[in-house]
This record gives sequence, C-alpha cells and structure tokens, in this order.
Amino acid sequence: MVPPSAPDTAAARRALASAGVFGALANLLVLCAPLYVGVLYDSLLQDRGNGGTLLLALAALGLFGIHTALDAARSQALARSGSARRGAGPDRAWLLDAVWIPVHLLVLAWVHPYLGAMALAGVAALAALAAAGELSEQPLRGGHSTAFRAGLRFCGVVYQALALGVGAALVLHDALAPGLFLGGVVVVLTVLPAAARAAGARREGPAAVRPV
Repeated sequence: MVPPSAPDTAAARRALASAGVFGALANLLVLCAPLYVGVLYDSLLQDRGNGGTLLLALAALGLFGIHTALDAARSQALARSGSARRGAGPDRAWLLDAVWIPVHLLVLAWVHPYLGAMALAGVAALAALAAAGELSEQPLRGGHSTAFRAGLRFCGVVYQALALGVGAALVLHDALAPGLFLGGVVVVLTVLPAAARAAGARREGPAAVRPV
C-alpha cells in the first residue's frame, strides 16, 4: 500500500477535526435534553391545553432535525477523511462518541444516581465483553464478527430496557420528575449504543468500520 502524502494527511486531519466539532455539537445537544425537556414538561403542565403540547412536539422535531443535520455533517467529514487517507475516517469514528461516554454518565447520575448506575453497569458489561474477546489472538472475521456484534447489540438493548424500567419506577414513586425522565431517556439511548460501537471497534481492530 502506498503511504498517504503530506497533503492527504493534512486534509484527513482537517476533515477529522471537522467531524469532531460536529460530533461535539450533537453530543452537547443530547446532554442538554434532560434540562430542556424538563422545562418544557413543566410548562406543558402549567399550560393545560393552551398550545403546550404543540410546542413540545415542535421543539422535539426541531431538536431531532438539528441532531440529524449535525450527524450527517459529521458523516460527510468522516467520509472526506477516509478518502484523503485510507482508513482514517472509519477507524477513528467511534472515538468521537467514546470520549463523550463519561460525560453522558455524569449527566445521567445528575438526573438520578440509579439511572447513572444502570448506564455505568451497561458500559462496564460491554467493556468486559470486548476485553474477553481480546483473549483471541486474531481479529474476528466473517460469521464470528457478526455474532460478536449481535451480542453487543443484545447487551446494549437489555441495559437500555433495564435503565428505562428503573426510570419509570422512579417516576411512579415520585423520586424523579417526568420531564427529567424523558430527557434521561434520550441520553440513555445515546450512551449505550456509543459504548457498543466502541466495544465492537476495539475488539475487531482496523476492520471494524460497520456500526454496531
């Protein structure tokens, strides 16, 4: 393989930096969800049918639209990085989300310690699966790779369901505000898939370019 030239390397770094910026903005948007949704939910309760539901729906659509646009911009930047330098984009893509995992866990702990503990347990379980997989001397290939990713997805879904169940129980026992619970759901549904992608990329090495 011909090594990339200096201009190609510089272009790849610029594209990767752009992807990092877009990824940071997308993650910050997710991290603001508990506070933002909590405020909107309280306003909706006070409004009692005077347009509050429509406002909440429009705000949610706007947030999802912004997040989708940021994620698309990040994907394009990663594609440019991979074109400028073979393998640079996909190999490092998971790092852009992995570095935010501790911050997401802290926000969930702020929403409620139980939610933070459940998410931390899920991340730890995924890390343990990846560490156990590293006992193999060779990267996973073919059907073994598919089975490994399926196991990571299953583990992530189980812990998502457990975390949501814990959050719902806290709401029923008046230990957590419904608005904060809804915002926490957004964070839970972000941090565990990110951890699963990181675990898959860590185990499969440079070949892990497909999302988990």
